[in-house]
Amino acid sequence: MRAVAPLWADAILDRSGDAAAVAGGDPARAAAAWRWRQAQTWLDDLHADGDLALLGRQLGDASEQARRLVLDTARRAARLGLATRLGDPQRRALTGWVQALDRLGKGTGKYAPHWRAQARTHMRAAMGAVPVWIMLTYRVMESFDPGSDDLFDVVIVDESSQCDILSLGVLSLGRRAVVVGDDAQTSPEAVGIDRARVGALIDAHLPDVAQRSLLDVEASLYDTAARVFPRTVVLKEHFRCLPDIIGFSNRFYDHQILPLREDPELAIGAALRPVRVTDGARAQTRFGDANPAEARAIVEQVVACCADPAYDGMTMGVVTLLGAGQPRLIEHALVERLGEREFSRRALRVGDPYQFQGDERDVVFVSVVADDNRSAATRRRDLQRVNVAASRARNQMWVFHTVDPATLREDDIRRQLIEYTYAGATPQAAGRLADRCESEFERAVLRQILGRGYRVRPQHPVGRYRIDLVVEGAPRPPVPDAGAARVRGPRLAVECDGDRFHGPDQWEADLRRQRILERLGWTFIRIRGSEFYRHPTRTLDGLWRRLAELDIRPDVGV
Repeated sequence: MRAVAPLWADAILDRSGDAAAVAGGDPARAAAAWRWRQAQTWLDDLHADGDLALLGRQLGDASEQARRLVLDTARRAARLGLATRLGDPQRRALTGWVQALDRLGKGTGKYAPHWRAQARTHMRAAMGAVPVWIMLTYRVMESFDPGSDDLFDVVIVDESSQCDILSLGVLSLGRRAVVVGDDAQTSPEAVGIDRARVGALIDAHLPDVAQRSLLDVEASLYDTAARVFPRTVVLKEHFRCLPDIIGFSNRFYDHQILPLREDPELAIGAALRPVRVTDGARAQTRFGDANPAEARAIVEQVVACCADPAYDGMTMGVVTLLGAGQPRLIEHALVERLGEREFSRRALRVGDPYQFQGDERDVVFVSVVADDNRSAATRRRDLQRVNVAASRARNQMWVFHTVDPATLREDDIRRQLIEYTYAGATPQAAGRLADRCESEFERAVLRQILGRGYRVRPQHPVGRYRIDLVVEGAPRPPVPDAGAARVRGPRLAVECDGDRFHGPDQWEADLRRQRILERLGWTFIRIRGSEFYRHPTRTLDGLWRRLAELDIRPDVGV
């Protein structure tokens, strides 16, 4: 014993085996006492490595500093590159290119080919002076000549699912290409185009091209790239819509979307709001085929929302699932009722899903328009259009419908949207706070926080993630014209790292999840069960200090 515990051995010899000094008076428990002391020493050494909360804050500060350094380095490098490359010849070429484009105008005049050629000539000398060019696809085709211009290091095409087959030429301008798109959203349409003639042209001019029949006017650049490029990177994180809203679109992506937008409990109410217009019917109006009753109901609701203070500062949009008549009818009525100033202040936009591709609004009103089951919406194009319509709203989506969903086929995407909206509009009851905790450790920490009068949310959902405990501060006064989403008070995320659920193999995954949520503005503190159960008061001192730093106070009167 003296070899491994000399002080204990000396104490035993000095006291002549005093039973009161060994294992609480029971010498038979000496072995257990020895093992307990070994565990105590191991835990002391483990916790001596540093304050977990302090280390977490230091890691967050280091990550933020690294992010700022990367951005600053990129900014400085771009400015330096522009300063060293932009000489007088390049400056004159840039000016000439801009002036040639002004002369080109819409590109339909008598001298349009001349000015298009002049723009390309100037671009040959100007392109190397600017490190990054951001342009619309048609402007790229007008400005660059892949046969004579130098190649870019990388060409990035965004919203490629909307680019038709004529956009393929932009890929020839780069040594490498990144094609960004979504084949579950709207694709190019071939309205009024003779497909037989297109097929004949393909056979005549592309006889040796593999899968040439797919290179028609309905093919998107994304579709073609998906066949050619060997690797597809799927982006799964979604930050725009509330989880209840994007939940419908998740079916188009094999339920792989990870919604990370937190439900902010807005004063406007539930995220999904279905409305049945029982007297609606499609008819010919001066604007074309439309559903006047459904249009009137939407206009009344938009006007009511604009008058509701809960919607202050929020933008709005109306997406219709049928033709051009319905959006023109609704837009005309809204301008008359709201006035052009309010229409502009709300950034109000009315159109079909194709016009909303890549756009978003705080509140979106969807007009299903259909009034019977004359044709089922089951084609790929139908799914794409409804997917776009159902994923444009950030905070709230209203779905107005005349048709009874039970009269539609089960695979009709309109029926699925209507039924999903009704199901999501049903509130779920919450149980007692302690019952929502996942472990006794969480319940113990919860009791300590509640005992001091704080407001706490156990197992708080943020997309597919859950935070063990969220401590909330009192709501702050509303900011004028900022919207109801900006009045929430400060919050602190408390993670309870118990041995059962947060072992060493889980620690790395927990930190990755924390980094993702910190990007959304969350502040974290972690509490280790091994510290809490040994020294609860000392362990929670860091929590109380952090709450004070964030100006999170107990509820008054608790």
